[in-house]
Amino acid sequence: MTYIQECLEKFQELPGDAKEKIGGATAFNLIKELEQKYQVSLSFLIILLAIGELNSEDIYDYVTAKYKLKPTEAKNLSQEIQIKILDPVFDDIFEDVLSDEEPTESAEIGESSESTELTAGQEKELLLKIFSEKLVEILKVDKTDDLQKLNIAIFKIFQADDLIEEKIINIFYNNQEIITPGKIILNGSDVRPTVSNWLKDFISENGSELFSNIVLVKYLSNNSNVKGLKEVDRDLIKKLLKLYRNLAFFPESMDNVPLEEWEVFPIDRQEVNKKTKKVIDVLDEAAPSAKSGVRSGATKSVTVSVPPISVPTSVPIPTPPTVSEIDELRGILNNYAPDSFEYKTISQEINRLQQEKK
Repeated sequence: MTYIQECLEKFQELPGDAKEKIGGATAFNLIKELEQKYQVSLSFLIILLAIGELNSEDIYDYVTAKYKLKPTEAKNLSQEIQIKILDPVFDDIFEDVLSDEEPTESAEIGESSESTELTAGQEKELLLKIFSEKLVEILKVDKTDDLQKLNIAIFKIFQADDLIEEKIINIFYNNQEIITPGKIILNGSDVRPTVSNWLKDFISENGSELFSNIVLVKYLSNNSNVKGLKEVDRDLIKKLLKLYRNLAFFPESMDNVPLEEWEVFPIDRQEVNKKTKKVIDVLDEAAPSAKSGVRSGATKSVTVSVPPISVPTSVPIPTPPTVSEIDELRGILNNYAPDSFEYKTISQEINRLQQEKK
């Protein structure tokens, strides 16, 4: 299979509504107008942008390298692609995720059914509203496609505004939405089961550092507040704490995670199409010579720079696990179905501890 065929196949695997917005009649006509204006072919470039092979920041380099456009022409074309094609598509996707099916909810958010174009400021306001007033509602969403779109939207906003992430984290910590029924005990007192109080309960028990899946599983299995929950409410707390980890500790929380699986709101990976192939790098696959320069029809390799996690100068040598640690995990393991997140996490930890003993 050629590189172009793989890209087309990847494009076909996009959610239907996203594919329609990118490849539908409106976008098609706009693309044709730009092609005629600048005497270039843009269809494959749009596909590369749609499947994530190129970022919008790379359009200038791409059209300069492939079509030998003058700097001014390349800059103007890049801006027109962004404004006329990419921004409206992004706005539609972002609005689809944030709007509810009921018209009244859409009206509450301030969205109009007649207009789908949002300014950068409106996108930020909608995102702030999610983390202050609609967080529990989003955590209950089980449509993988919707969550993927929302995560893409969030990362784009984070990239455009260095200050918005800290503001969202602060709003998240102080969210007063009720997420579970009844009351919970926090520091010896009965308190409302708000998002904020559940986060405080977890932090008081496990600290405020980046935590592993095994820490999460132990909390969900042993915490007295969690034990009294029904399964559906317990699952909400699991999603909440995954969101907390993804958001508060980014980018370290995505360390060793493939770029296509980066997330803010947690996604059930068992629901993601397993047939989705890892996208081949648009700049490194077509020809071996790509490493020495930009190949025909492409631009330089797109990479994501993730700051390294700081490691203390004196790293303590881990002590061998005791039998009781493994037995404790085995006891917890019996409470979960073999295909559950908890079962897989505990099994991996048991295997790791057993390897340490050898």
